[in-house]
Amino acid sequence: MPAQVRSRAMGLGMPSPALAEEAELNGKHETPATNAVDGTPGTPTPTPTSLRGLGPSLAMLAKSIHPASTKNDKPRLSLDTFFLAIPPSTMHLLSLAVILTLAQCAILSLANPLPLLGDSSRKLVCANNPKMVAGTPWQRRSLESKAFLPVIAEPGHAKPKNKESDIGYSYHPNPAPRSSDTLIRWCAPRTNVYITLTVTHRVAAEAIRMVLTESYGVVDEVIKHMGDGPVSTTGFNWGAGSAMLQVWDTNNQRTTWGVLAAALAALQDFMLVQGNWVGVTFTVFHGPVEVGKGVIVASNNQQTTNMADLDLAPLPSYANKISVDGGSSEDATSSPSDDSVVGPENGHVQEPDKKPYQVTLRQHPVTELRKPYVPKERDRLIDSGVPRANVAASQESPNGTTEDDYARRHRDQTVLVQHVEYWDQDHDGIIWPQDTYLGVRAWGWSIPLSLFVAYIIHVALSYPTVPGYLPDPSFRIYTARLHKDKHGSDSMTYDHEGRFRPQAFEDIFAKYDKGNKGGLTWRDLIDFWRGQSMVFDLFGISAVVLEWLAVYLLLWPDDGIMRKEDIRRVYDGSIFYKKAEEYKRKQATTRPQSQTSPTLVTKVKKLI
Repeated sequence: MPAQVRSRAMGLGMPSPALAEEAELNGKHETPATNAVDGTPGTPTPTPTSLRGLGPSLAMLAKSIHPASTKNDKPRLSLDTFFLAIPPSTMHLLSLAVILTLAQCAILSLANPLPLLGDSSRKLVCANNPKMVAGTPWQRRSLESKAFLPVIAEPGHAKPKNKESDIGYSYHPNPAPRSSDTLIRWCAPRTNVYITLTVTHRVAAEAIRMVLTESYGVVDEVIKHMGDGPVSTTGFNWGAGSAMLQVWDTNNQRTTWGVLAAALAALQDFMLVQGNWVGVTFTVFHGPVEVGKGVIVASNNQQTTNMADLDLAPLPSYANKISVDGGSSEDATSSPSDDSVVGPENGHVQEPDKKPYQVTLRQHPVTELRKPYVPKERDRLIDSGVPRANVAASQESPNGTTEDDYARRHRDQTVLVQHVEYWDQDHDGIIWPQDTYLGVRAWGWSIPLSLFVAYIIHVALSYPTVPGYLPDPSFRIYTARLHKDKHGSDSMTYDHEGRFRPQAFEDIFAKYDKGNKGGLTWRDLIDFWRGQSMVFDLFGISAVVLEWLAVYLLLWPDDGIMRKEDIRRVYDGSIFYKKAEEYKRKQATTRPQSQTSPTLVTKVKKLI
């Protein structure tokens, strides 16, 4: 038995080398034949001669798939012989495909982490029933209106006066005081709904009682008329007096009207027991799963919604009405006024002044973390959403770079072409690798770094700009087709035609300039890379990281903050000429000193 066949047979877990030896017999393979009609054993038939030339592995496979010698046995295929018959090259390809599939799944799991599905402490008990585990049914749930909410009692009353609404709420005679940073777990009776809440600040007690009573009345009416169902995707918002209640979906779940009613009941029960009507932030759990969050905050809108104005006929219409912060449908469709604009003071949305749209939502924290640039009426930058073909405009420099008449001298070039014009010294529209090398060397960069920059730029960006289909053997970049080099995961300041988008440029600093420093630090750059990265865009992410590292090395701010104006001038390329001139002047001032000071060679000669 050849060593190769023996090793493959033993590696696949065959019972003994004898099986492999049997596969090497020449012309002596016999397999039991069966009758074509009834399947009875017949005369042994030799293995076809054509299989012998395919090697012992395939001959063994052919023998293993022959029918068995008995009528009841089904045709069998040995797993060992099946894998033994597969060529090694095919196995390598299959293994590579499996590895790539697993790698892709791993990347997807890292890019989209699974959300937390509930309270991590599933065995914690309710504060209002220490014998009950949070998230387990207190009592069988009912959607009848009288089974949810007791009549609001004044603080200090032992129980609600209305016996019909007494559903087993907890009333402790001397509840322990709670600090503002304590997380409280409170269960809703007769349901498996519970809330975790934190006391935030004091609000007028009458306003809190009013907003909880009215909001529960609205939910109760919905359940009576239309039954249980999901709340509107815009959440549930209700204002009464000087208080505002807001509830929104979280964790990719949908809060239902029944769960919302139970959460409101738990809120009222908590405040009755505490004897204090205060502002809170709370999280709603349905069993072990987190389904929503909410707040009760003070509001500057001293208005109470008239519930008689609500139209309860179709659910979508009604949901739209109650989603406008307790206002009616006329409030939602009318033009916004100063009173109807919901500002940051009530914690729901942040709208631009006197604008009929929203730019942030509390339900989606990322919109509050990265707020875009919102133009104002008297801004120097007009039409920020309109791309500029030949001017890198910003709020501070609406006419672009006016120093040395730069914008006017380059008015016949797009801003993207202006960005690379520094390296095209002969103005022929072609940038050679040596042009890039000499350009960055003029900034004082070292030879290895300059070689690395020239290599990366031209290898990565040359081919998309060539006029034909064949790559340029010299890796030249053609500026007429430079817009083909646009990649993803960047700031989107350049559009696909090479124009400059002021809105996207201003968004960089509106979103990532923490503290309004007027620039970006390296920490801000990390946030920028994370915020702008697109899924599976390995080339774009790598390019953005290298580009902004090069910008940081070029500017090299003393205080670590890259100024907004310097970054803008990087986009139109005017900063490159300035940095080259600065380094040239620096060399001119340091050269006489270096000539007068003895060099290392002179010192060595004197020693000799």
